[in-house]
Amino acid sequence: MERLSVDNLSLGMGILARKSLTTSGSRKASQISLLNDSFAEHYHQIDDRNWSWTHLRESFRRDKLGALYDHYQRRLQNSYFNVFLLVQAVLSLAYFGFLIYVSLVYATRDIEFEGCNSTITSISCTAKDNLELAVPEMVVHVIISVLCIAIFMAVFNETLFRSNPHLQIVISIIICLVMLVGDLGLSVYYFQNYRLIRTTFAFQTIIIIYFFLPVPQKRQAILLGAVSSTAHLIISAVFYTSDDRDHEVFPLVFAEAIYYFCGNAVGVYSRLLSEIAIRRAFMDRRGYIKSTIKKTYEKDQEDQLLLSILPEHISSKVQQELRNAIQQIAESQSQSSHHRNSTGSSHNQHIHHKKPFSDLFVERHDNVTIIFSDIVNFTPLTVKMPADELVETLNELFGRFDEAATRNGCVRIKLLGDCYYCVSGLNEPTPDHAKNCVNLGFEMIEIIHQVGMQYRNKLKVDLAMRIGVHSGNIMSGLLGIYKWQFDIWSRDVTIAQHMEQSGKPGRVHITKQTKAFLGDDLPYICKPAYGKMRDKYLSDNDIETYLISPPRKLENNSDADPDDFEEDEVENVVEELTSPNSTKTKFKVKGLGPSARRGSQALGKSVDLIRRKSIRANQDRRNNLSGNDVMRYLTMLDKVNQQMEKAIDEMPLRKSEQWCPGESRHKNSITNQVNPYTMSFNEMDSEIHFQSQPDPLFKFYIACSLFVLLCIGIVQSVTVPPEHLSLWLSFGGGLSCLMILIPFVWVGYIWSRIKDPHRELDYVPEPENKLIRFFFNTSTRVSSSWIWRTILYLSISLLISAFAIIDVLECTAEKCESPWYFTFSCSLAVLIIFAFFRIHYFLKLLVSVLSMTGYFTIFSIRHEVFAQNNGVSPALFAVDLEMYSHIIYLIWILLLLHVMDRQMEYINRLDFVWKRKLTEEHKEASMTHAVNTILIHNILPTQIAKIYLDPNRAGEGYSRTYNNVSIMFASIPDFMDFYSENDLNKHGLVCLNVLNQIITEFDQALFNHVDVEKIKVIGSCYMCACGLEVHDTGRLSTTSFVGGDDEECVPTWRDYGRHTNGIENIEKRKKTLYTLVNFASDMMVKLQMINREAFQDFQLRVGVATGLVVAGVVGVQKPLFDIWSDTCNLASRLDSHGQTGKVHVTEYGADLLAQSGIKCEFRGVTNIKGKGNMRTYFVCMDEHYKIQYIDNPDVTTSAALDYRNKVDCTHL
Repeated sequence: MERLSVDNLSLGMGILARKSLTTSGSRKASQISLLNDSFAEHYHQIDDRNWSWTHLRESFRRDKLGALYDHYQRRLQNSYFNVFLLVQAVLSLAYFGFLIYVSLVYATRDIEFEGCNSTITSISCTAKDNLELAVPEMVVHVIISVLCIAIFMAVFNETLFRSNPHLQIVISIIICLVMLVGDLGLSVYYFQNYRLIRTTFAFQTIIIIYFFLPVPQKRQAILLGAVSSTAHLIISAVFYTSDDRDHEVFPLVFAEAIYYFCGNAVGVYSRLLSEIAIRRAFMDRRGYIKSTIKKTYEKDQEDQLLLSILPEHISSKVQQELRNAIQQIAESQSQSSHHRNSTGSSHNQHIHHKKPFSDLFVERHDNVTIIFSDIVNFTPLTVKMPADELVETLNELFGRFDEAATRNGCVRIKLLGDCYYCVSGLNEPTPDHAKNCVNLGFEMIEIIHQVGMQYRNKLKVDLAMRIGVHSGNIMSGLLGIYKWQFDIWSRDVTIAQHMEQSGKPGRVHITKQTKAFLGDDLPYICKPAYGKMRDKYLSDNDIETYLISPPRKLENNSDADPDDFEEDEVENVVEELTSPNSTKTKFKVKGLGPSARRGSQALGKSVDLIRRKSIRANQDRRNNLSGNDVMRYLTMLDKVNQQMEKAIDEMPLRKSEQWCPGESRHKNSITNQVNPYTMSFNEMDSEIHFQSQPDPLFKFYIACSLFVLLCIGIVQSVTVPPEHLSLWLSFGGGLSCLMILIPFVWVGYIWSRIKDPHRELDYVPEPENKLIRFFFNTSTRVSSSWIWRTILYLSISLLISAFAIIDVLECTAEKCESPWYFTFSCSLAVLIIFAFFRIHYFLKLLVSVLSMTGYFTIFSIRHEVFAQNNGVSPALFAVDLEMYSHIIYLIWILLLLHVMDRQMEYINRLDFVWKRKLTEEHKEASMTHAVNTILIHNILPTQIAKIYLDPNRAGEGYSRTYNNVSIMFASIPDFMDFYSENDLNKHGLVCLNVLNQIITEFDQALFNHVDVEKIKVIGSCYMCACGLEVHDTGRLSTTSFVGGDDEECVPTWRDYGRHTNGIENIEKRKKTLYTLVNFASDMMVKLQMINREAFQDFQLRVGVATGLVVAGVVGVQKPLFDIWSDTCNLASRLDSHGQTGKVHVTEYGADLLAQSGIKCEFRGVTNIKGKGNMRTYFVCMDEHYKIQYIDNPDVTTSAALDYRNKVDCTHL
């Protein structure tokens, strides 16, 4: 139940993340209400199957918890044992004093006792004789008291049992033997010397064996109980047979046998139920500890993943805002509920719902340096490489880039396809921010050179790195509400981007501003680059640029021209830039003479070696990460048992800790929360929650009551004259009531066992039969309601108590010659009063005292019945106080059961306090986990986030090829004209706030297009895709693709999506393209609404393409989901070559849209950068950006007709 509640909580807050800015709060509140209710409902939700003894034993065996449970059980048993030793010592000493008092007081009266001279020869019943009569009992009780005190002192500190567990059973046997020998020895002594039949304390011994002695196993306790009962029964049979009085031996022995059998059976039954409760409490405790540690582990793992994606200062603010949003929604729901309760209406229009995430998570940073890098010739690589190998290559590259960035004090901002950009001086200001970025650039050039060598000969692709660096000021943070990606904005960022675009492969292209931060004494080779001659933006902003190279010592070529230093020589210049132990960039100068050229020739022979080393380094990087995760996970599992063992050791079970809060070692101990006299919580809320806990074992108490009632009936039926009508009426009435009650408490359990005998179902369905369903629901309601349980407990307890003694009213001394069997019946009634473990101990004490008061009243009324037989103590019999023997017998049993019950109540409350404490910890950990989950799932697709948060993953990346995907780039070209940085708009913050509103509206539009996946925001460009079906499988083979069901082939990507795997894929592409075009229409409508509110005139420019893409997660330590392919490049070019207010598509896209009924207009032949001349189209829209449809969708272009019959499955 708990796991289900937490899963619902995560789901609810996941919905909150996607809909956090919607104005309707009711739907969110219904999800967030789980946060307030799920943990409280833990106490009210039960499943009988979780309380099955076999299930618990199997769970302990499966989780290998035997040793830990033995330690837990040993501590509990030791606490019961210590209590018993103290109580037994006190009772024995009290009884010793009582015997002395009776002997001395009655001796002073010089009373002649009837029958004394006839029974005891040569003894005149004087005071000396009375004292002598009591001496044997005094000696035995003194010995028992001394033994109990000695054992208590030995086992008090618990170290004896912990170091020698076998001593538990040894000491238990010693206690039993001493009590058995003492009790039976006294009986034999008095019978042989005085012919007195002394009633033994056999029932008290049975109680002690099953409830107090530290007997480890049930069968050992059963054996001790059977031996003790059998010994007492044999002695009684011998006495009854040898007695001179006229007794019917068999009924008396049979009744006593039933009495002992009932006591043993209830003891075994209670011990079994107690073990179930203890095991369930143990599993609950361990479950809470495990869940809390697991949540903490997951939180730490999520924090690590989150901090690898978002800077800490942004992450903490977003987390706090999300917490505030959750709290706000919960409060809104509470107010709404209160409003409905007070008005009787479900409307809550008077409640104001403030929008969460109202803050803009953007900060300004001055004096930083931005580095943009782009992989040259990456697009041909996407065409020639399989999906998983492509993502593997990017993972290797970006993983090594991340390591290099960390070494050089840079923070990776984002990946844009094959573009990688960082900032130095973001988290902590540093005067070396420019040097850090330049050094990072040199390392990246070396890394791409090493990785690229393996593809030069294999794929005929020469990879290189083009790098641009600029220094200035930036704004950093998050925009929108969905699929957040940390980003930076400012004109300086735009300049750095254009520096990369106008740079030269193998060089670092810097601006004059960056050069100034580097200083005059440059350790680099620097020359003017004239970047503004190749880039209009740099020209418009009059940016002076330079190309720099690492330093070199001109050994044999001192007159060499710096222009001769080209990309191919980089490896001869940079040494060990990627060393994991390196904290600074080191350069070693090598000559460029013949030796260098020979080295260059030999370089080709070592391509395979470099490739193997780079792959091994990348795998080691992953294995280190995943290995650390696995080790942390295993350590977490070990920590659960360590925490549990520590918690068991710290349980305040000593009496000094129970009664003296100041003695407790624990600040939040139960002794500080519970009144030691009333055993009630000081806080009423805690007391209500404790009493309101469900009791799945209540039905077993009812069954036990029925069994005890039958035993009492048997005992009395064989010892009471059969003509007593009250016996049969009361027995019949009580039996009928309990039999009628059985279906009301047992049907739920029986139905669960029938429907789910092997615990395979998550939920047991209700019966269809109305009567059975009524009993099923009633049994569940009784187990869950403390009021019904209390009412039934009082009824049953009083019923059995009355039945045990009511027949005495019909007895006379002549009819009832064995009054001790009424006392035995009362003992069983008192036992069943305390057998209901989850009823408040004070209520049980009150009921037992009332029952005892009734018994004593009846004893006094029928004094002649209880004064005619031998008693517990011959000393009392000799002074005519036989009735007090019955009272002492019952009081002794009552005190033992009460002490046992009080200790059990204390342990139950201790479990409750511990559980509540762990619940609070679990609740906090779950809250943090849920918040982190929202953030992570708001950055990565849900299933991909699960893959990267799975501790058992082997470190592999995620990659998948998709055949039928449509890509959309939607940009706002005139936003940069709107953007300005001055004091009036807070250095661009006001402009970013407008952009945030735009992106937020676009994110909200996604909620109506669930198949659309937001990929990223690039400046003011919104990129998304449709047709990405992210599954749990993680990765596919290189010859598989989603959407191709007929053949296993990888279609070529060269014709921009015109090749497919069959007619079925046409429909899939039509659907994805249709969805994106409609989404673009909604985006334009929302942008117009913003324009009206902000008095702006922004226009959206959209490019859409469809075809094959590769989706994957790159960055092992800093994962980021992205897609690549020529389709993505084409969609981007369609955007940049499009027109504002238009959706730009290819001829192939127009064909598919026409088949879907969407009208497109021919734009003409457009020269697309990198593609050449292409026939392109605009989607027809009206002035309100509503899509226009054609009358006859079957009329399409010739290209579409040719496409329907063409399938190209050419392997790459």
